[in-house]
Parts: sequence; structure tokens; C-alpha cells
Amino acid sequence: MIDEIFEAVFGVDFKIGKTIKDMLLHPVRVAEAELEDGNDVYTPQIKLFIALFGFQLLLLSIFKIFDLVSLQAVILSESGLQAVSDRLQAEGSSLSAANDVVRDWYNYSVWPAALTGSVVYVVAMKLFRPAMKLSAHVKLYLLATNAGFLWMFPFLLIGVLPIADASMAALWASVAAIPVFLGYLIPLFRRFYATSAAGLVIRVSVLAILVVPSIVITTSVAYSMISFGMKRETGLGFFEALHIAQIAEQSAADTETPDEGQTS
Repeated sequence: MIDEIFEAVFGVDFKIGKTIKDMLLHPVRVAEAELEDGNDVYTPQIKLFIALFGFQLLLLSIFKIFDLVSLQAVILSESGLQAVSDRLQAEGSSLSAANDVVRDWYNYSVWPAALTGSVVYVVAMKLFRPAMKLSAHVKLYLLATNAGFLWMFPFLLIGVLPIADASMAALWASVAAIPVFLGYLIPLFRRFYATSAAGLVIRVSVLAILVVPSIVITTSVAYSMISFGMKRETGLGFFEALHIAQIAEQSAADTETPDEGQTS
């Protein structure tokens, strides 16, 4: 059943069921087959990555997670929002139009941001074993990433329940993917990168540390694209809007705080 669904929607071949099962239970076996030329046993990891990532975005769209992306999500004060709204009106736009632009450009940024954030991992893996082809490192990285995606789906599906909070389900799905990703790297690194237990611990620890810069890169790319889109379509960039809101919030706070001379 799952094979037919993915074949019809995402164009993934009928080997996906066996690929997912063995990927979760025997990741090294799948990795060895992936690195062999003429692999006809499993769905290629790059193809599976595109399908799983697309399916993830589909679920987020169904649960209207993208609708939560707006200026109000990052500018929490009324004074800040009012100042940004006034500036947008001066530019011939509006807060509602700016929110539409933010959502659109957030959607545009998903793929570039995700791919850019992956670079740090692949570079580190290449440094661990320089003699291995870059394409092999990418395939091994994708295998661990795809395993993380698979463990995200149960959390995302919880968001469809009436008693559940879809945004929190999406957040927990993202959090759950990180230890799964690192966990699946352990057998892969033991097989392809490390010759000792100490070497294995060091290499996996390096990639664990790289989670933070990867998130920073991914977030920076996404917000930079959003800012570009806002500037282009509303005349006010995203970071400019945050700066205006910050000034307004500080001004409001100063107004509400009495002078020391008045209180003495």
C-alpha cells in the first residue's frame, strides 16, 4: 500500500517499503548497497530524501503550520507592531500584505535553507575520510537524515488530533529528528569512518556539536530570503521591521518608566 502511494504521489519506485524497513533495522546493509554501483535492491537515498521531505512539507501544509509564520510571531508587542504597520503604510503596503509575503518567502526558503544547513555535516564527513568520494558522504548523510524524517512523522500526525496543538507537534517532530539522526550515524560511522571506539565517539560528537551552526545557517538563509522578499514586495525588509519594532518597544518602555527625579 505504502509503495503504491509514494509511487503515485512522489514518483518513488516500488522498493521503498523494503528500503524503509531495512534502513530502520539494518542501516549499514542499506548503506553498503547504496555505495555499490548498480544498486537495484533499494530506493536511492537522494530520491527517498526528496519524497520524505516533500511528504513532510505536505503534512505541515495540511496542518496549516505555515499559516503561523507571520510578523506577529516574532514581534510580540503592540507598540512594535503598530510602528511596523505605520512604516508599511508609508511604503504603500500593509501588515496583512507583509504577512502574506513572509509566508510565501518562507515556503520558497525551505529547500535552499535545508540544503545549505546540510553542507557543514557533509564537509565534516569528508574531512573524516578524505579518500572517499564526496557523493558517498552525501549518500551516508542522507541515509541518517531520512531515518530522522521517518521518526518525525508520528509526531506530525499527532497534530491532526482534535486535542493536539499542531505547532507543538511540529516542534517536537523537529526535536525528535536530531537524536535519531545522530543515533543512526553511530553504526554508519563505525562501519565507514572510525577504526576505534574513541574515534567513533569523537566523530559523532563533532557532528552533534555541528547541529547548532547548522540550525544557525538554516535559519539565517530562511530569514535572509524572507527579508529580501519583503523588501522587494513591500519596500520594508524583515530585519528593518525588527529594528523598527525594537526602537518602538524601547521608546514605549522609556515612556512608561518614570524618571528617577520624579520618583524621589
